[in-house]
Amino acid sequence: MIEELEWITRTYPGELNFIWFWDDIFTISKKWLKEFAPLYRDKIAIPFCCYTYPGQCDDTIAELLNLMGVSYVHFGVESGSKRILNEVYRRSDPSGVIETAEVLNRHNIPARFDLIAANPFETDEDHMETLEVLLQCPHPFRVNPTNPLTFYFNSPITRMAKERGFPLKEVEGVNGYLAENDNHFVFWKAIFDLAQYPHLDDDFLRSLARNDYLKEHPDIVVKFQEALQESHWADPTAFLSKQDIVDVLRSENQALRDRLNHIETKPLYQIYKKVNSLLPTHPKSDLEELAHPRSG
Repeated sequence: MIEELEWITRTYPGELNFIWFWDDIFTISKKWLKEFAPLYRDKIAIPFCCYTYPGQCDDTIAELLNLMGVSYVHFGVESGSKRILNEVYRRSDPSGVIETAEVLNRHNIPARFDLIAANPFETDEDHMETLEVLLQCPHPFRVNPTNPLTFYFNSPITRMAKERGFPLKEVEGVNGYLAENDNHFVFWKAIFDLAQYPHLDDDFLRSLARNDYLKEHPDIVVKFQEALQESHWADPTAFLSKQDIVDVLRSENQALRDRLNHIETKPLYQIYKKVNSLLPTHPKSDLEELAHPRSG
């Protein structure tokens, strides 16, 4: 591998400024990594990212990745539901996700999580368990775009879905299906994205995730997430330091107020307010809390 990387750097001098190792689990062999890391540092020394796996990255491995000059590390969370991990993905307990995130955080290695939604096996409670796992992971981390579950032709998971009677739709140009019932895919994708932001209160995110009105109108949550994204990260691959986060809070709050006040002028929201006012025992809506966030 080192010889191949040396050949590429000679062939394209000055053009190779980042390397993405597409090994399914780059960290699976500590013995191999101990040999490879110093060679990479001495002969290549180009920033890179790679994949690990929950429970497959300890402190020694994290030190070796830093020795090589790692920029960030991906790993698949897929779901935080123990039931879904066991029954559908044949994976272990979600505690491995938190453990690996903590290892990377101790060594100042930014983490990126892959998630799957639009999975007909999952309920809203399963999605809530995924949110709880994300809330237990230390910041900073990024959530990669959450992807819908693809049911490839003749795979075990596809046969299981058909046996349970889940309606699937064939995707043109793809060797597989997607679920016809997307399980509020847009809504949960936005909720998982919001878990990236360390200054959002955990209970606030839980209240959004349990709001039935927002599940039926996910564009409100999407707009909120987009407002945070625009002010939180100057470029899509950068991580802000804790001090950077503090510095943007004041301007970010005003941007959120402006956007959410705009949403309040929409006819659909006005109808919602009128209906909501007819329910005297109904608590203050999460949307209203969003539209008038607390300062600081």
